[in-house]
Amino acid sequence: MGKMLFFKFVLTPLLVVGFNTTALAERGDTPVGGDHENQLLTIKELTEQGHYLEAILRSEDNTNYKPLGEIIAAAKSAWALSLVSSARKYWDQALSHKDCVGVEKARALLALGLIEFQEHNYERSRSLAEEGVAEISESDLRGELWLLVGESLKAQELYSLAEGYLEKAGYESSGVRKQEAYLSLAQVQKQLGKLNEARSTLTRIELSSSVTTRALSELVTIDAKAKNSQGVRTWIGEGRKSFPSEFNTSETGYNIVKALVSEGLINDATSEVQKVTKEVHEDDVWFQLSRALVEEYSGREYLESLSANSNKNLNR
Repeated sequence: MGKMLFFKFVLTPLLVVGFNTTALAERGDTPVGGDHENQLLTIKELTEQGHYLEAILRSEDNTNYKPLGEIIAAAKSAWALSLVSSARKYWDQALSHKDCVGVEKARALLALGLIEFQEHNYERSRSLAEEGVAEISESDLRGELWLLVGESLKAQELYSLAEGYLEKAGYESSGVRKQEAYLSLAQVQKQLGKLNEARSTLTRIELSSSVTTRALSELVTIDAKAKNSQGVRTWIGEGRKSFPSEFNTSETGYNIVKALVSEGLINDATSEVQKVTKEVHEDDVWFQLSRALVEEYSGREYLESLSANSNKNLNR
């Protein structure tokens, strides 16, 4: 699992300082100038309709005072086109606008913080998020800002500091952000060696959540590390029932075999290996490891049996 689970970005290769109209045209974006109907639209309307380039070009007209909503729309258009420097510029303009206060300022700080996080400027993203937190009271938005603070610290491997902020994020946010906060918090707790706390946090994630498969995978890892084979079997069983495509893999099969072997359930382990045999190529590494576990256990059991019989014969 990567560090940046929070607010994933889908970016194109066009990461430029300014904006290149030729490159944008080649990508199929709205040509410079647009049609007459578009010229009657505001920057906000152009952005909402996906005319991002025209929105940016319109925003470059410095002859008129622009309302805060128009500057924010230009920032969103620049972001949509992966024009990072331009997006930064517009968000900075928005933050210096006289109407950018309270909730609006917190939202702008979150947006700019996310850009800095995406660019791996974690100190800056954390600073912006903390500034946003100071602007508003307890709310979903403040929960998202706490989450950005926690994720920035986590990305810097400052796990002890990140833990508290992620706990706040889980408490104040809702919906998918709450679930993401729980998952990230559990990953931090695992890094800190707090396996019981991590397990408890992960079980708070809803089964219908978009992060449930990752949560179950984390639970498998935690219980495997704690040598809780029953827990490994439980979480994989839940994963196979609810998310068969993600959990019917050779790696999952290996984890099941390892858990079964540790409990001495060699017949069940053998059945699992046979099941995996039908689904993967024999060269598959996880399959080979699974088979080796069963063969090692069976060989050890056979030798122990021979030794026991030899001792019986000597005692006669």
